[in-house]
Parts: sequence; structure tokens; C-alpha cells
Amino acid sequence: MKRFSEFATKRQHMIGDKIKIEKILGKEIAILSYRISPSIVKEDTNCLAMQIEVDNEKRIIFTSSTILMEEIEKYKDNLPFLTTIEKIDRFYIFA
Repeated sequence: MKRFSEFATKRQHMIGDKIKIEKILGKEIAILSYRISPSIVKEDTNCLAMQIEVDNEKRIIFTSSTILMEEIEKYKDNLPFLTTIEKIDRFYIFA
């Protein structure tokens, strides 16, 4: 009989309290890891969860920003990395 650990993929656990993205705008943060999954808030939308470090504390950010999702997928091989998140009009970007 197989053990669960032999066939299950490792879950990515995120540590820290949730923080609103508006609270860290313009602050330097470290993006440590991320997960994209279906949103439990908006139907037919994905949600990006990011494990970050800000002010020497691990925190978690949730967003439905498609721009951030595209950018983090594009640059995932560079994780972890330092960045800031900026808001331009209604959109968030890594800067």
C-alpha cells in the first residue's frame, strides 16, 4: 500500500496575517511565494495569494489583479525577489 506522501503534491502553506494590498503600496516587499486558485469571492475569476515579507514580518496578500498574476507567472523563476506594488488608475503593477 502506498503512503499519501508518495503520491500527493506538497501543499504550499503560507504564514502570516492577511494584509490589504493598499497598506503596502509603495513599500519595498519581498515576494516569497505565491499561489493562483479560483476565487471564492468572484465567480469565474482567479485569485492570487502572495506570501510576502514587509517590515520584517511575513504577511499574505490576496488580489484578483490579472496584471500581477501575469507578471508573477512570467518571473516565477526569480522568486524570491524584492519589489514594490504600485497602483496606476485601477490596476496594480510590480515596480
